[in-house]
Order: sequence, then structure tokens, then C-alpha cells
Amino acid sequence: MFKQLEHQIDSPLFHLYEGMNKIFQSRNIYENCNIQDDKLVFVVRRGFKKICDFSFFDENSFHVWNEQYITFQGNVIPLKFKEYAKLIFIFSMPDTDDGDALYNHFIHLKSLFTFMKNENIIALDENNLKSLYSLLITHDLSNHKFKKRFSLSNHSRIKSFPEKKIRLAFSRFKCEEVIPRANYSKLKNEVCLNITGMTYEDFKKGGTFDYLGLEIGKHYIDHCGTIFQEHGLYTAASRLTLENFSPPKGISLNQNTKSIIAQVLSGVEITNLIPQQRTTNKKILDIARVTKKLFAKEYNRHASLFKVGDINLINKILRFIDIPERFDNQEFIRSLMFTLIEKNRTKSIDGYVEEYRSLLKDSEHSFDKTNNELIEFITEALVEDKISINDVTKICIEHFNKLKVLSPNSLHKGILSLTSHLALAESAGCSLFVALTGWRCSEFGFPLSSVKISINSDPLDNAYSPYRFHVNWVVPKTSGETKLDREITLGSYLIAQKLHIMNLSGNSTPCLFKRNYQRYKKDQPLSEVHITTVIGKRIRRCWFKFPFEYSLFKELEVDNSQYIEALSDLETESLKKVKNEVQEGIGKFTLINTKNIIHTTIGKKLEAYRDGTLNELETNILSDSLSEKTKKRILEVSNITRDISSAITEEILNDVRYPTPHSFRHMWAEAVLLRYRGDVGKFIRANFKHLDERFFVAYLRNKETKTVMNVAKRQIISSIVREQMYSAKIDAGAYTGGFDRFINKVILITKILSEEDYISKVNEISDSRILDVKVNAWGTCMLRKGTLSTAKCSKEGEPQRFNAEPKLCLGCTNVNISEGNFTGIVIYTKGDIDTCRHPDLPFFVKKPCIQTVNLAYKRVTELHNKDPKDKYAKFINYLEESIKIAEESKGEVNHE
Repeated sequence: MFKQLEHQIDSPLFHLYEGMNKIFQSRNIYENCNIQDDKLVFVVRRGFKKICDFSFFDENSFHVWNEQYITFQGNVIPLKFKEYAKLIFIFSMPDTDDGDALYNHFIHLKSLFTFMKNENIIALDENNLKSLYSLLITHDLSNHKFKKRFSLSNHSRIKSFPEKKIRLAFSRFKCEEVIPRANYSKLKNEVCLNITGMTYEDFKKGGTFDYLGLEIGKHYIDHCGTIFQEHGLYTAASRLTLENFSPPKGISLNQNTKSIIAQVLSGVEITNLIPQQRTTNKKILDIARVTKKLFAKEYNRHASLFKVGDINLINKILRFIDIPERFDNQEFIRSLMFTLIEKNRTKSIDGYVEEYRSLLKDSEHSFDKTNNELIEFITEALVEDKISINDVTKICIEHFNKLKVLSPNSLHKGILSLTSHLALAESAGCSLFVALTGWRCSEFGFPLSSVKISINSDPLDNAYSPYRFHVNWVVPKTSGETKLDREITLGSYLIAQKLHIMNLSGNSTPCLFKRNYQRYKKDQPLSEVHITTVIGKRIRRCWFKFPFEYSLFKELEVDNSQYIEALSDLETESLKKVKNEVQEGIGKFTLINTKNIIHTTIGKKLEAYRDGTLNELETNILSDSLSEKTKKRILEVSNITRDISSAITEEILNDVRYPTPHSFRHMWAEAVLLRYRGDVGKFIRANFKHLDERFFVAYLRNKETKTVMNVAKRQIISSIVREQMYSAKIDAGAYTGGFDRFINKVILITKILSEEDYISKVNEISDSRILDVKVNAWGTCMLRKGTLSTAKCSKEGEPQRFNAEPKLCLGCTNVNISEGNFTGIVIYTKGDIDTCRHPDLPFFVKKPCIQTVNLAYKRVTELHNKDPKDKYAKFINYLEESIKIAEESKGEVNHE
């Protein structure tokens, strides 16, 4: 096994190497590699390698440690320094197969011994250890020298430094102690305060994720939703036309022909088509005619699918059958529309309608239209507005011009201009799917064929959503190449289905984005890196014009806008703040994320800035964004490396909000926690609102997602406290429940005179008083210190919040109810209301239900008193009547 030691097979040294090799071989190593090699090779994701070259520890470079003595099996054994370093490496490795982590451990050892060599010491004290931490943050190790970084490293450099394991390895073999026993967190804290001005904990938080936040993100997702809904069908028909165009006889499909097709799809009138070289007028007319005919065919073929999910059409159908425009009814209509167009139906249409009719039976909102009348109305709505060849130019010019305004500025012309604008609708749809799932960006390479549709057997929500959708696909970071079933909503599936058509996807190619066949062969699997890059670009594409073209931002500039008047003062102020923030940061974002013919990368732009050849606009942005220290260093360096570019990019974007796949994970978590409240964007709410807690538990199986949810919880707690304290201070907003009473008491007994006092009090309550947040359709549980034993769900002093239901929560000291919970109260108290109204049930059966209905009556009345609305008044009357009917069954009426 070890040729050098074959003659010492029973020696302690042989047994030592044998043990080391067993530990080494147990990790994810490259084939035919063993412990006596100078280069220990670990395998990282997708077969790539990381090489730990121990020739770095050559005795000539580390002559101070030329020979080291260890004790093993009672024997003192001399080791060359290279083997000594290898021994410490093996016995202090992290407990993981991750090749990157093992390689980083090797870098830590190199840094440790290089530092000691440079300082001419053979052991560290606490001051030396702090100096080493400082070097890890501020320098990179290049060969045998520490080279100052252009910017600070992230926290992982010192967080993952294995002080304790290295100490244990030295102790195990009775070596001289190299690392002192100390409070390592305290030392790291001192170093971070000295270098960054932040505590170690704050330094760890910084850079752990890109933060967009739901406050901004909900508007961006609504913007993307509008683009996708409005321009998705045009984009799909245009791309299918370009893909399937079959030229008339005598005309070849060359660049001239494609240019004419592009002009037609851009809305250019036939008489204005620019003649191409060697293309006659007759040929131009023939190409235009075939293009229009094919476009109209593809447009009409897919129009029904792109109408499914259109909220305006859904509400039109609800008005036809005269039931309220409420999320549960909207979900029923959307599911019914999907059932009508789905070829392989898993549920009968009549059966589904009858189930829902039965659910509404005996309520004031049941509908009288027959099944045939409803189905016929929806069917006609899905196929109406078919276009003819004469409509094509008008449709194309309308969509193309709007997309041109919404797309990033481009120098492209002709077919490249068209394809560039069509990419916007694809990017909008892709962004929607990412936002509604919250997955890592490497997990979006699935084809539509991987989605399995089944009947929803859950009695809690199958009346509203009769189907379940599971994506059977890989989750590389946690499950490698093993495919897992991950549930998505109907809304998410419809987006994927539309993108599948729009992106000309096959049965085995990604449905969410158009594949670049020039870079990848048709059947070649996509790498994680490629998928990550593609998703990141799609998410950013709609952001370039979002600060100026988002509809609600434009409404702020309109006098007497009905949209703005419908918002509360708090919502209007929040919208103005969001608008100003994203507009202020868009220049920096555009600088980093655009290129031109001369400057293709940020590095090239920085070189031009250094040389004084960058354009005036971008020069001004850089001058305003960079510190004097950074400007000086740019002038001093001759070569702008990738590391330098990354560091400067980070500095430029430091205070800029912009979308990334990871920021969408955090936004998704916030949306889950606020899906019943007014804080969530309408598009996000429509996809999350009807789903119960169990749907989201599937997302919380891995450590990282739990961390994301915990971060979101603290953010949401702070958001809710801030919003309700502000509302209570100005006596506005419609909230009720025990938590609202708590907030109002705080306002009454606290003298909040300044904005600083207000923020301080918000932080105090959020951080010190609120233990946790849990969302339910009928109210949000804001669990507070001192209420554990008095919470309605508490048993033996411990809240049992998994038992949450209206009869407990509506009267609880921790419940927080806003307008968004009204529908949940209506739906989840329906069983109790029906029991109270049942003419044949005895009073003892109705009695517990009366208590729940009374609680609903009180809470909705309180909402109505703060914000009078017809929907509250109607329901209050209905509850009063229900209580009266129930009380009459015992022969007397006791209203309250």
C-alpha cells in the first residue's frame, strides 16, 4: 500500500499512515489518490477537482520546522515538515465531503504556517491570533506571501478557521502547542470592530444574502406580472413564427428574409418595409403575407392558455354567476378554466362544479346558473377575440412599441432588436416563477414534462384547488442528482406552461428560459453555473426600466389618481419611498449591468475611468459612488483584475436595492408570512393565499431555508410593529385583536416625541417583546413574552400553536387581525355559522359554535368601526341573524 514503508509493515509509522489514508479515502477524493501523494485531490460538484498541493510545505521554505516529533502508540516518531503538515490537515479536517470546504481548510493551514514563518515564531499567543484573523480578512495568500486584498473578504474566512480542531490534533500527538486556548469569538469580535467598525455578529450578517425585501419586491413582481400577462401571447406567437416560418416557393430562408419577418413582427406596415438586397417587392409581399398568416394562427392557437389566470376575466366570470370577487372564488374559477383547456383531465368538469356548488349551498352567495351556462360562458370567453391576418400589424406595433419602452436600452437593430424585446416577456415570466417558489437558482432547469398533475385529496382546500402539481427534479445543493417531488401552485404551473410554449421548449429542455443552442448542443445537459447565470440575468432584465415605467410609480404623478386615492396615507408614503429609492440606485445598477462595443465589462469601464476615456455619465456615477481611497487605488494599479472589479462592484452597489435569485428567496419567505395581509402584492397573494401551512412545510426541510424563514420572521415582526405603531399614532388603519390593543396601550403610556424615539420603541418591541410570528387565514399570531400561559391555545403554560383555529385565536391576546384576514374569518367560521343556522340541530350542539360566531362578530365589528365598508356590514348582519337563529332554538334570545 505504501511502497516506501513496505519493509516497516508492522512499524508505528506504517500504522499511522494507514490510519491517515483511511480517513483520507473516506472523503470525496479523486481516483487513485492516496495520502503519500504530494497532491491530495478532492472532488467538488459535477466532477470538478480541488488540489491541495503539500509541496508548498517543502522543508527549504519552512526550515524552522525542518523536522518535527510526534507521539503515536507510545512511540516518538520524527516527521518531515511536509508530512507533519499533512498529519495536522488530516486530523483537523471538517466533518464534510464538500471538496470546497476541505480545500479551504488546506488554505487555512497554509495561512497559519506562513504567518508564523513570517513572524519568526513557532507558537501563537492571543495577539498573534488576532493578527492572523486580520490577515485572513484583509489579505490573500499568494505563493508564500500575503497580498493585500482590494476589499475585505467575507466573514467565512475567519468563521470557518478551525482553531479548536487544530489544537486537538496537536494535543493528540503531543506536539508543542501552536494555537492558544482562548475565547475565539471574543478575539474575532475585537478584530472585526477594529477593521470594519462592526461586531463579529454584524460582520457575519453582512454579505450573507442580497436583500431586496418584500416592500420593494412586491411592486417589482407586480410589474413583471403585468408585462407577462400583457405581452406573453404576442411574444409566444412571434417566436413560434420565427421558428416555424416556411418560406413561399422561390424564396430562401436567409438573413434578408429573416429581416423582413422581424420587421413585420415589429409592426412595420407592408408599404414601409425596407427592401433587402436582391429581394423584390413581390418577394417582400409574399414573405409579409406568410408571416402574418402564421402569426395569427399561433396567436389564436395559444390565446386560451394565456387567458387562464387573467384576473380581469376571472372577475368577469364571477360577476356572471353573481358570487363575490374573493380569493377562494377566484381560485375556483381559475381551476375551472384550467380544467376546460387541459387535454388530459384528471377531474370531470361537472363533478368539480357540483362540488363547489355544494360548498356554497345554503349560503347567501350560492349561484343559480346551470353547469352548462357557466361552462359555456367560460368557453366563449376563452376563445373570443380571435384575430385575423388584418389585425396582425396593429397588434404587433402595439406590443413591440410597449416592449421597446420597457426593455433595457440597446443598440440592436432589425431581428436582434425584436428578439431583445421579446426576451423581456420571457424574463418577466421567469422572474414570477422564481418569486413564487423561492428555490435556489440552480434548481430551475426542469422541463415541463417533469411536472406531475394529480387530484388534490386534502379536504381543507380541494374545493378551491382540485389539483396538486409536483416538479420532479434535482435539488443539487442538498440532494445532488437525486430527483425530488416539490409542490408548486396552479398559478406557478400556468406560468411554466406558458413559458414552455414561449421558449419553444421540448420534452427534455428547460421550460423557464430559452436555451442558447450556440453555446450548448441540443441534448447536452446544462451546468449549475449556466442555469444560475441565466436565471440571474432573467431576474434583472425587467429592473432597468422598472423605476420609471412601473404603473403605480406613474400614478403618483397623475393628479387625482383613483389608484392613489384608494391607498391609505401609509401606503402612499411607502410607495413614494420605494420609488425614490429605486430611482436613486438605477444609475449604479445600469453601470454595472450594461456593456457597449468599447467597454464589454466593468473592468474595461474602470480602466477607461482610470485613463479618462469613459463617457461623462458613467464617469460621474463612479466619481459619486467610490471613496477617495478607492479612486486613488484605481489610479495606482496597472491591471484591473477580476478580483478588483468584484471588489469595486460591491462598493458601488453597497447601498443599492436590486433583484437577485437569492434575494427572491428572502422575499418569498416574507410573502409566505404576510400572505393574508395588505403588505403582499396582489400577484403574490393570489398564488399563496388559499394554501395552508402544510404546503410550506415542504420548503423548510433543509437548514438554509429554515435560516431564510427565521430572517424573514424577524423582518416581518419589525414591519408589522412599525406599521401598526405608526397607524395607532396617527389614529388610522383597520386592525383589531389582542395585539392591536397591546400596541395602542404602548402608544398611550409612552411619550414618543421624535422619529428616533419611534424607531427605538419599534425596535425594542420587535426584538425584546415578540417571540415569534405565525400566520393563519383568520389572523396573525404575534406571540409575546408574558403571554405564554394566557394564550388560548396554551396547555400547561406552553402555547400549542399547531392547534390554531378561529374558536381559539379570535379571542386570544396575541391575535393580530387586519383587513386581509376578513376573508379568512368568513371562510373558516362557515361551519360554525351553518351549524347555528341549521333548523334541526339542538341548542347543545349549537352552543360552542355560537361562541365562535360571537368572536367573529366582535372582531369584524371592530374592523368596521375603524374602516366602514359594505362587505363588513353585510357579514355583520349575517352573523347577527345566525346568532339569533341559534339562540331561538333554546327559546330565548341573548344577543351578546
